[in-house]
Amino acid sequence: MTESVNVKGYYAKGWNNIVHLSELKNIYKTRLVSDIPIVSKTLSLNHFRFFYTNLAPIDDDLDETISLYESINLPGSAMLGHMNNIKKILDDFKLRRNLYIFNS
Repeated sequence: MTESVNVKGYYAKGWNNIVHLSELKNIYKTRLVSDIPIVSKTLSLNHFRFFYTNLAPIDDDLDETISLYESINLPGSAMLGHMNNIKKILDDFKLRRNLYIFNS
């Protein structure tokens, strides 16, 4: 039986958790961003959307995260919606960084 996207979301939240911060920060973040273009060609639209929205890094190194997300390029008109969503994620990271700076 295949699992629903919601069930996979629970798995992702379990993995993408502060408990695993060392692995997330040192390995996962750069791997996630480098895998986005590859995964965009293999997953269905809903699963791909799930991949880049629910598995975004959780660490506080926002400058590195922003730089990595700015490097994402999904060419082709079929990817415009996904690039817009990735831009929204990027904008959220930038807003969080600005709020951290403002509150410091």
